[in-house]
Amino acid sequence: MLRKRSKLPRQPMRPEEEPGVDKPAWYPNWQCFCCHDTGIVQNHLALMVIEGYDHQRDKMPLCQNPGCKAGKKRSNISHCLDTRLSPVICQELDLEERSDWRRTQQQPHQKRLDIRFLVEKMSMPKRNARDRTQEE
Repeated sequence: MLRKRSKLPRQPMRPEEEPGVDKPAWYPNWQCFCCHDTGIVQNHLALMVIEGYDHQRDKMPLCQNPGCKAGKKRSNISHCLDTRLSPVICQELDLEERSDWRRTQQQPHQKRLDIRFLVEKMSMPKRNARDRTQEE
C-alpha cells in the first residue's frame, strides 16, 4: 500500500494545446520580407514606392534586396519585370514589413479581441436565445 504523498502535477504531451494557454501568433519564416521569398515585391509594398501601381496591369517589381535569393533567381527574366527598385529601396521595404510584423506580435491579445468582437457582431441573431458567454 502506498503512503499518502502529494500528487505530482500533470505533464501534458502538448502543453501548448491545453485549454487556457495563450498560443503565440504565427510568425513567418521568410528570409526576405520585401517579397516573402517569391522574388516579387509584395503589392502593398510596391504601392508605397510606385505611384498608382496596379498589380493587374503593371509589370511586377523585382525584389533586389541584397540578401534575397528568390529575387536573384528571377533576375534572368528581368525583361518581364520592373527592375527600377534599387537594393536600398528593397531593404527599406523589408525593414518596414518586419516592423509591421513586430507590431502585430506585440499586440496579439488586442487583435484576438477585435476578431472576437467582429465574429459576435456578424453572427446571425438568435430568437429567444441567450447571448453566448466568452467561454462559448
